[in-house]
Amino acid sequence: MGGVDCFDGPMETDPWRGTCHRCGIQKSGFHIFEEEKNMKQKFKQHIAGLLALVILLSVIPVTVTADEAASDLSIGTYAELQAFAEAVNGGETFAGRTVTLTVNVYLGGESNPWTPIGTSKNQFKGTFDGKGHVISGLYIASGSSVGFFGEVNGGTVKNLVVCGEVTGSSNVAGVVGALTAGQIVNCGNEATVKGGSGVGGVVGYVDGDCTVSGCYNRGDVSGTTGYIGGVTGQHWRAGVVENCYNAGTV
Repeated sequence: MGGVDCFDGPMETDPWRGTCHRCGIQKSGFHIFEEEKNMKQKFKQHIAGLLALVILLSVIPVTVTADEAASDLSIGTYAELQAFAEAVNGGETFAGRTVTLTVNVYLGGESNPWTPIGTSKNQFKGTFDGKGHVISGLYIASGSSVGFFGEVNGGTVKNLVVCGEVTGSSNVAGVVGALTAGQIVNCGNEATVKGGSGVGGVVGYVDGDCTVSGCYNRGDVSGTTGYIGGVTGQHWRAGVVENCYNAGTV
């Protein structure tokens, strides 16, 4: 029978009676039994309360900040590439993140015009690693700051080859239309590029502390106004071009 902690000592005359340590009153076995029952009832109520709390916490949505949710991205299909482009143009900069292309991707050519990744308002600021893969079927018919990437600010594009046809007004290129304080490394353009000013095979417009390194152009590049080049077009406020070559017609 429980209640051992509630008794002062042995109960020689009546095993169903004893003195409670808490109140000092002699109590019957029935009294003790009732106290034990009440304690068990309270214990069950505590357990039920804890279970209810656990269930409640499990259904409450957890708010995750952008920094906590941020992670590197791997692209293995056209749909994933398009979703990435839409995310950038929608305001996700990908700053501090690496986007890796794991396959060659055909964009569809003239029947499926490409919307450049990055705009003047929403620029790409992460690292895009093409891993030596080819973007083919790139087709852009008009616009400013156009190319596979439209505008890159503080970001890096590397190890990528682009094929297709790009036409625009200014800041026009196969890989990056306008580059600000960023890097283009080991990229090649094999697309035909046409524009007004700031036209280049790899980068159309280079602004600020930029580096274009280990790149080449094999596409035909033409412009109507000025600042036309095989690898890069217009440079504004510095920018380094190193270990690059042009094999296309300019």
